Amino acid sequence: MKAKNLAIITTLNHNIGDDFVREGILYLLEKKFGDIKVFNIHKHIPITVRKEFEWIYSSGLTRAIDKLPGISGLYLSKVLDSLPIIRNTDKILNADILVQSGAPVYWCHQANHCADNEWYKPLIIKRYMKIKRHIPFLDIAAGSCQAYFSDGYEFVNCDRCASYIREIHNLAQVTTIRDKLAKKILNSLGLDAPVIPCPSIFASARFGIEPQEPRYVCLNYMRGGGHYDFDQNINISYWERTFSTFYNLIKDKYDCVFVCHNQRELQDAKKIDHQAKIFISRNHKEYLRFYAQAKCGVVNRVHAAFAIAGFGRPSFVIGSDSRIRMVEEIGLRHAFVSEVDAKKLLAEFEHLLKEGKKYQEAILGTKRQAYQDYMAALEKV
Repeated sequence: MKAKNLAIITTLNHNIGDDFVREGILYLLEKKFGDIKVFNIHKHIPITVRKEFEWIYSSGLTRAIDKLPGISGLYLSKVLDSLPIIRNTDKILNADILVQSGAPVYWCHQANHCADNEWYKPLIIKRYMKIKRHIPFLDIAAGSCQAYFSDGYEFVNCDRCASYIREIHNLAQVTTIRDKLAKKILNSLGLDAPVIPCPSIFASARFGIEPQEPRYVCLNYMRGGGHYDFDQNINISYWERTFSTFYNLIKDKYDCVFVCHNQRELQDAKKIDHQAKIFISRNHKEYLRFYAQAKCGVVNRVHAAFAIAGFGRPSFVIGSDSRIRMVEEIGLRHAFVSEVDAKKLLAEFEHLLKEGKKYQEAILGTKRQAYQDYMAALEKV
């Protein structure tokens, strides 16, 4: 059979976690459909849907433009996409399947609305609407991104976001969601979808990377515990002191490595200990190979925890927004950054060491069930 053309809305060289999610989804889709030919679309620069303009992102041009006052890479993307579409070079118009790769899809906070995201209009409204009767759209592992304790009420009171969510939900032949808050948001709008653990737990399987002998404790530190404050008055200095105190309590007894997903995290790790062992790479496969040797993790990055879990090892996750709560689907514990002190971190770390073997057994069953649930969801295609 001819390989299916699969256009996937994702990010590229932007966020290691997004890479893990994409690879996990592709693993599942290859199991379902066999050979697929993948065409990545960087959602923050939607002009990458057009092969002839991929270079403006891959060359670094748009990132350079972002540093200039009064202009942005996204603006350039919009200008270029006003040119007539060349159908035979357009990734969506030539796709057999279109996929939205797991990411926050539902968010609503003051002036920030999911209805205003940068990819929906150019990719879905402008393109997919033309071919929606002919190819399926799969919205896989859609998630929420709200304040840590949000109950989703924000969407009931926002007609714009509610309308957008209904529209994208009705366009998708398959929708799966990765956290319970996302389900609550859908249910509040009269919609529904199955909650299935984020596909990132399958990322290592796509490359055939197997668990290795556990060697080190993975530490991931983010300033303020996450990407967003969401008016929760997070004390950045307090979290730095807390993490630093915890690190100094365990560093002499255990082989600890700071895993940094970007240069900012590298700088912050060195601030905590300029002599700390640090892992950083530009290649997401190298992260997976590194995580294959983890004993456990104490992390801010939720997808660090999912990658480690993919190898049967547990983590404790500390964060600032609702994405952290998705680790409940793989049996991990989590906490809001402002409610954690060094004593709490140490207790959770000792719990990981004590219960690691039990977790290894439990996650195998979780992954098996998640695989079955994804295959069942994809039966609609």
